[in-house]
Amino acid sequence: MERKSKTLTFSTATSNILTLFEDANYQIPSGIIIPNDAAFNGKTLEVQVSDGGSGAYYPLYDMDGAKFTITLGANRAIYFDMGNFVGWKFLKFVASGSLDGKTMIVAYSGL
Repeated sequence: MERKSKTLTFSTATSNILTLFEDANYQIPSGIIIPNDAAFNGKTLEVQVSDGGSGAYYPLYDMDGAKFTITLGANRAIYFDMGNFVGWKFLKFVASGSLDGKTMIVAYSGL
């Protein structure tokens, strides 16, 4: 399993899109790294996914009805259960407030 990372940039509250399935290879997010920037303090991220067919994005929920929401803070690494992302083609993050121009790193592993 190859480990990689990608920098995502926010435009207002929405990150650019992370393609999870490309060229017959899955890139499954394993976590995010938040920079030492106070703009991230007190914000949350909603994870949205798309199958790519309709172009629509949907908030990601677990089977118990809990929305996949990540609590942010400056200077931290947050890990994911990689199984949450298998089967989706695209992913993006929507913040609870503006992070315009801010970046974070998404770590992922290829399958």
